[in-house]
Amino acid sequence: MAATSLWLNLVLLVSGGVVRLTDSGLGCPTWPRCTEASLVTTPAMGVHGYIEFGNRLLGVALMLIAVALVTVTFRARPAFPAAWRCLAGAQALVVPAQALIGGILVLTDLNPYVRSLHFLVSFPILLAATALLRRTRDGTGPRAATTRGALRLLTAGLLATVSAVLAVGALVTGTGPHAGDPKAARLPFDPAALTRIHTDLVYLLLGLTLATTITARALRAPQPVQRGSIVLVALIAAQGLLGYVQYHTGVPPLLVALHMLGAGLIFVTAAWTHLSTTGPVSPVSVLPSQPESR
Repeated sequence: MAATSLWLNLVLLVSGGVVRLTDSGLGCPTWPRCTEASLVTTPAMGVHGYIEFGNRLLGVALMLIAVALVTVTFRARPAFPAAWRCLAGAQALVVPAQALIGGILVLTDLNPYVRSLHFLVSFPILLAATALLRRTRDGTGPRAATTRGALRLLTAGLLATVSAVLAVGALVTGTGPHAGDPKAARLPFDPAALTRIHTDLVYLLLGLTLATTITARALRAPQPVQRGSIVLVALIAAQGLLGYVQYHTGVPPLLVALHMLGAGLIFVTAAWTHLSTTGPVSPVSVLPSQPESR
């Protein structure tokens, strides 16, 4: 269930991008109903209505899974740790908040600031889903740090830098051509200046990731940390290349969708790497009693 929640959140992230990239942001022109007379989309709304309503249905599916996770973790207490209930509860609370922001977005005719917020709210949900999956794989026992503090600080810095890259990336997208509807307003910022800031942050992220990879290997960190940092280097390189191609080819919708998927995968990988710096406490073997000295 935790894995399903994580993957569905990634699908919803890309699905929201498809809504924007196909100009389907107002495919359902009102909220919470699709039209004034219908809860669901109608043939009169055309393909844009189906795309927008399909995105709403994904949100409903996520909410059902979040409620199921909360139910399971509470019914199984005290077998499951309190942290599991908190992480499941966070998803159950933030998913409807994201839906509410989506409703405000539609009712404000795709306000660009609300549009950026709607995108960024996806990432706290992804963090909670990633953390819950990490915990379920580790088991219910006590936890402790599995690496040195310096490496944990590096991985936390990675996650913070990824978040900054995403925030600026959302602003860059908000100034671009894909706003969900041809008539929707764009953010009143200089696209070139924002793109330069975004690029500089990506270079910083790549440097931090390389430093983390070298440090993790030198300190013989647990395999999930070492593998996560290596995968992160590959993802950032691919995302950077995709970003350059996207920028110099007029921001085609397919590349933007792939870029959004890459953003989600990079965030999840950075979160997974940091979360892997703590883990189950290894059993401590009991030393045999020593004879008393006379």
